[in-house]
Amino acid sequence: MAGGDARVADGAVLRGDVRLGRGARIGHGCILEGDIAVGDGTRIDDYCTVRGRVEIGPGNWIYPYCTIGTGPQHSAHLEDPEADPAESPARGSITIGSGNIIREYSTVHLPAVDESTSIGSRCHVLSYSHIAHDCAVGDSVTMANGTTLGGHSSVEGGANLGFNVSVHPYCRIGAYAMVAMMMPVVKDVLPYALVNRQRLAGVNEEGMKRAGMTASDVADVRAAYGRLGLQGGGGGRFDDELRRFVKASKRGCYMPETVGGAEGGSSDEPEG
Repeated sequence: MAGGDARVADGAVLRGDVRLGRGARIGHGCILEGDIAVGDGTRIDDYCTVRGRVEIGPGNWIYPYCTIGTGPQHSAHLEDPEADPAESPARGSITIGSGNIIREYSTVHLPAVDESTSIGSRCHVLSYSHIAHDCAVGDSVTMANGTTLGGHSSVEGGANLGFNVSVHPYCRIGAYAMVAMMMPVVKDVLPYALVNRQRLAGVNEEGMKRAGMTASDVADVRAAYGRLGLQGGGGGRFDDELRRFVKASKRGCYMPETVGGAEGGSSDEPEG
């Protein structure tokens, strides 16, 4: 079913319950099969595959050769090889917000355990990035080329992951954090943190300023880092946020050197 002005190029295949919003564009050679909703004005370029239960909001641009909605890369949660994805989509869903750019050859997989794999709005996912099963990506997140999120990991709003960052399953990246390129992330990254070479290198000052935060905000976060681990409450307005993040950690966090590392247990799931 297509809304007004929706365009489907020659050679595209739409199977199952595929619903296209007004002005949606589906490129040459695309395959959309399953229970799929494409929002108004969203553009899916040539030779993309969208499969399963997938909801894509308005105003997205998905570049050529992306794959969105195939099953998880997990040996315990394999897709049924006999099932027709158009007639019987795999369990769970993928939800994608609005205004995202997803560049060439990126992949987003259906969940293995939870109800959905999700991407927020206004994200910039660059070429060859991978968002694994059960991941949650917030709003205004940047994932540079080759970034990989392992299963069940999460990235909060405004975070920036550099080229070829690899995030271990179940890890969390806090809001407005910056992870330097090529870094394997094996613990949680605090909100507003700049991490590099397996250490917290400071506050992501540039990222905070780009998000409209003030020099006073940066100073308050830096002071709150210094108080992490101290007994009792109090402190500035960022203290509770940071303490809640640390308390919820299951893998430990990259901590300020003056506080020391908080070591956490490792996951028993090596698959992505």
